[in-house]
Amino acid sequence: MVGLSFKAGLIRLGAASGVNSVVFLITMCVNVGFSASFPFIAVYLIRVRNDPVSQVGVVYLIAGLVSLFGQLTAGRLVDILGAKKMLFIGLAASFLLFVSLLFLVVLNADVLTFLLAYPTLYFFNNLTQVSGSTMVSSQEPKRVVSGLSSMYVGLNLGFSIGPAVSGVLVTLYGYSAAFLVGALSIVAASVAAAAGIKSDAGYASALRVEPSKNTGETGFKRSLATFLLLTFLSWFSIGYQAIPLSVYTSKFLGFSDEQIGFLLSTNGLLITVLQIPSSKFIGSKARSLVSTLIFGSALTALGFVGVATSKVFSEVELAIVLTTLGEIFTAVPSQIVVTLLSRRHNRGTYQGYYYAASRMGMSLAAYLGPLTLAFFADDPAKAWYIIASVTFLAAAGYALVSRRIRSVYELRRSEE
Repeated sequence: MVGLSFKAGLIRLGAASGVNSVVFLITMCVNVGFSASFPFIAVYLIRVRNDPVSQVGVVYLIAGLVSLFGQLTAGRLVDILGAKKMLFIGLAASFLLFVSLLFLVVLNADVLTFLLAYPTLYFFNNLTQVSGSTMVSSQEPKRVVSGLSSMYVGLNLGFSIGPAVSGVLVTLYGYSAAFLVGALSIVAASVAAAAGIKSDAGYASALRVEPSKNTGETGFKRSLATFLLLTFLSWFSIGYQAIPLSVYTSKFLGFSDEQIGFLLSTNGLLITVLQIPSSKFIGSKARSLVSTLIFGSALTALGFVGVATSKVFSEVELAIVLTTLGEIFTAVPSQIVVTLLSRRHNRGTYQGYYYAASRMGMSLAAYLGPLTLAFFADDPAKAWYIIASVTFLAAAGYALVSRRIRSVYELRRSEE
């Protein structure tokens, strides 16, 4: 009876608020499950199985490579088979993989099975994410802005809730509980999807319809490639707020675990509170979006300069407020630009391009950030000045391509 009431409530929510609210719920639930297991794979393999750190690193390395492949492949599959169908395939496969991982822990399976199972889970997680963002990005531009903003909030909420819930349950019941949380979260996402998503755009049929004009197609592809490179640089910078910041504040500033946790939670909390209200100022036109990207990149760079010059917790906290505001005005606008440059028949593919560029930037920051801090161990502030310079370079790049992006945007709108 409770289940029926929950489903009925979701149907009313979907009818009242449209696809954006439903995709928000799906995104949050999926990322609660994914983040519930993400940190505990390594802890389990090291503490319980006594596997070497290098071997555990291979699991995440393979997962990252599969993730990159998955983002590109998922977008193409969405365009061919439809976003709704691929969303449910992704959810079903993710549920089966979470259950499988639960039993792998219970049965104390060989680490090679984790090398296969966990990267595969990465792939299907990407499939659900690309499917959801394609549904959102297929609406009118104003709803795309609010929808992608709410998706980003859902992602951050999921990554805030998942580890906290999982940490408590793992302490009480063991590491298999992390994957039980994942499976139950996928069930919740599936209920939301079944209740709220009733239609799917005809992406497969759209593939047969090409625009009558191909004006400037080569130049367009170069502009897209340049913009994706700038997106990569932006997310490389954003990634320095996580692992590199944790390493720096712990090793060089001597902050406690509680202080580091508070810094990281500041980022997630500000995004949760400010991302959707800020969408009102972002706009849905190419000119305003590129201006927002320039502004956001400049804010992020100033924040990293602040980290370099900070010595006490309150100063670093203020710097993180700046970098988070920069992230708010960079992350979603860059995805919106990629969306507006796509057409109906390749919308999913372009979402895959965006996620590939952004996740590659984040992953490289997690790897190179600590290396640069180690290289400049005598003066670690230099590492933050370097990443600030990279972020200013991204801002300059957005300014240089702004006119071309606007012209391509107008061309795409005339073709629709």
